[in-house]
Amino acid sequence: MTTKPAVRDPTPSAPAEVLSGMEVGVMGVAATRAQPCAAWTAMDDYVELISDCTPLRAVCLPLQPCDARTVVSRILNRPWPVSAMFVIGLGHSESATVQRRVADHGGPLVITELDLITVAMAAAAIGTLRVRGTASRHGRIVVTNAERAPRLGPTILAASGGSVTGWHENDSASYPLCRVMRHNDVLIDLAGTVPPTIAPGRILALPSAWFDQGALVLPGLLSAVCGRGETRLTLDTLASCARALALVAAAGDVLPAPDQQLLIPAITQLVARTLTLPPPSRYLRC
Repeated sequence: MTTKPAVRDPTPSAPAEVLSGMEVGVMGVAATRAQPCAAWTAMDDYVELISDCTPLRAVCLPLQPCDARTVVSRILNRPWPVSAMFVIGLGHSESATVQRRVADHGGPLVITELDLITVAMAAAAIGTLRVRGTASRHGRIVVTNAERAPRLGPTILAASGGSVTGWHENDSASYPLCRVMRHNDVLIDLAGTVPPTIAPGRILALPSAWFDQGALVLPGLLSAVCGRGETRLTLDTLASCARALALVAAAGDVLPAPDQQLLIPAITQLVARTLTLPPPSRYLRC
């Protein structure tokens, strides 16, 4: 079951007219023709989230299984302008290819679901360090199978200033993971295969339902970048989102609750500051 941020009244001092009328495309790429439901269900959930939490108009764009070239073509040849395109259902390699090619051709900013999970995992790592009483700049984080989320390590470094070490199953003979974790604070298990006994209470894994964590990031991120003419999602922007999530998480929590009142404003302000522009005077409707 997915959880969505609660809808709240607009903030009087933060009018939403700036984004009213702008459109965001939400593209779900099915994994197989026989089972398109996962990506398309998530697409519908994200469209509802955007509509509930922002004045942006979100449009569903379902696609049958296809390669990165087809996705790029559909984005570049869309019949109407969009402020950003959010893509669900692609692997890390295809996601990077789509983002790069669309930007090279002057298309809209492309955000992928993996970007949102990268932000959430980086924030969770910072939050775990905080809960354990370790300053983020002194934190030592290990990421297994980092190729599954190539921007996670750099995002953690940019957001926290700590150290990040990669580890793969091929390293187990020379550097057993249990030994590695004697000298590190947090383990991010992207493969989902590490036994909890390796580092009790210090292991983070990818969520089973990506929407639950993606929903923490997307409204604020779209609020900050739409209408600014951004064409590439930079590492600094991802790091700003991660810092914002860690900042508003309640004491004892590694991530904020989805109905946290300051969630969207915090992301919007920190990203806007990163983009070296004044924070937009609209925190939207969530």
